[in-house]
Amino acid sequence: MRAKLGLALENDLSLDALIDQIQNSSGTLKTYDRNKLHTFRKTRNRIAHYGFSPKDDEECARLLLETGLPFLNRCYRELFDFYLDWQDIRPGNNDFSALNSEEMAKAGLLPEVAEHLRVVSRVYARARQLGGLGLSYCFRGFGKYISVRQNEMSFTATEARILQRGDENGVKFEHEMKEKEEVAKIFDVPWEFDCPICEGCDCLIGELDDGRLDIKQVSVRRCACVSCGLVVPQGSPFLADELLREQLENESPRILKELGIR
Repeated sequence: MRAKLGLALENDLSLDALIDQIQNSSGTLKTYDRNKLHTFRKTRNRIAHYGFSPKDDEECARLLLETGLPFLNRCYRELFDFYLDWQDIRPGNNDFSALNSEEMAKAGLLPEVAEHLRVVSRVYARARQLGGLGLSYCFRGFGKYISVRQNEMSFTATEARILQRGDENGVKFEHEMKEKEEVAKIFDVPWEFDCPICEGCDCLIGELDDGRLDIKQVSVRRCACVSCGLVVPQGSPFLADELLREQLENESPRILKELGIR
C-alpha cells in the first residue's frame, strides 16, 4: 500500500490510515467491508504487542480466510496486477505450464503451495456450513506441508546421505510397511494412497467411509502417512477428501470395483 501510494519512508502512516487512503484510491477496494478490516487489524495488533496463544487459533483461522487473505489478494490484483494463486491469472486454466512467461511472473506462490492453500479454503467453505466446529483444523495439511518442506531445506549433507542409504538398503521401506500394517488394523476399510504432502507413493493409509460406499461414493474419513507423519484424525470433515481430491476423482471407479461394489 505504501509503495502504491508513493509515500516517503519518513511518512509513518498507521495501517488504519493506509487502508483508508488505499480504499479511497480504488473503486473495488472501497467496497471491502471496513468493519471486517478493523477487526482484523485490531486482532493483529493485539497479537503483535501481547503475544499469541493456542486460544487464538480459531479466531486467526477465521480472520485469515474470511478477511486477511481475500483483502491481500484484492490489493495485489487491483494495485499491481499480481496474484497469489496462479489459477486466478487466467480463470478456467488448470495447467500452470500453459501460462506464458509474462503470466508466470505475476504468480506469487509456487503452484503446489497455492494448491494447498486452495485446499484450506475449500475445506473451510464446506465445514463452516456444519456449525459447532473448531475450524483451525482446516490448516492441518497446509501446516504439515510447510514443515516438511522446511525440514527438507535444512537437511545437512550427512543427513541426506543417511536418508539415501536407508532408501537403498530397504530399511525405510520395511519400516513403512510395518507402520502401514499397524495403521490398517485400526481403520475399518483401509486403502492406500500417495501422500499429497511428501509425495510418497502408497505411503498414506486412508479409512474409507463405509456409509458412503453403500451409495457407491468413495470418501475418506481419516488418514495417516507413514512417511511424513501427516495425520488427519476423525472429526476433521472434508479435509482428507480435499487433500486426496485428484486421486479420488481418478481412482474411485477402480476402488469400487476392487471392493466388489457395482
